[in-house]
Amino acid sequence: MIDWTKPVKCINDLSMNIASPRRRMQPEDRRAQLMDYGIQVFARLGIGRASHAEIAREAGVSVATVFNYFPTREILVLQILEEVAKNLTALLENLDQKNVTAPQALYNLMRAFADATETHTDMVRVWLEWSTSVRDDIWPKYLVFQEKVVNRLQDLIVRGQRQGQIPADVDPRDAARIIVGDAHMVVLMHFAHQAARDMDGFLRHLIESVLKIPATSLTA
Repeated sequence: MIDWTKPVKCINDLSMNIASPRRRMQPEDRRAQLMDYGIQVFARLGIGRASHAEIAREAGVSVATVFNYFPTREILVLQILEEVAKNLTALLENLDQKNVTAPQALYNLMRAFADATETHTDMVRVWLEWSTSVRDDIWPKYLVFQEKVVNRLQDLIVRGQRQGQIPADVDPRDAARIIVGDAHMVVLMHFAHQAARDMDGFLRHLIESVLKIPATSLTA
């Protein structure tokens, strides 16, 4: 799982924690390697087209090796998506910081997600496709992931209201859903090559307007 508290390299840089495929690796290391290549392949080809063979080609291993760790396509898809969800959910750990206000914590979260579009582009690409795959059997799993994120944000907004940081007339559930929904706009702005200044302005306006807080409440 990605440690978001440390400087990160782009997930495309597969030299990160991946040994040469010609060298015998421990099972857990090989699995991590194939997971990284899997995310890269899923991002490039799409969830529907990514295959064991393509991951094997990218990793420089046999197709049988990939099947050894992911016996079926269903298992492959499920575990790649679970890895994406696990890493994105890890961003929520920063919400528990007690030294910042609830609005600031929400801004910091969205800022971290915006940074992830730069540092872990492949993972975000997979998330983006997954979040719109409403006709696929993977859709219910996305709803579970989304509900977990919305619940965490809702809890934080309620905490902010109790501490007098967020007006009582803000609906915590609706506000959480709006913030989660605008994660898509963050990704679209990234792929449209919007300036960092514009991204920051959007994030500030999002948090300030949804939470009905003064425009001077947030710090970079």
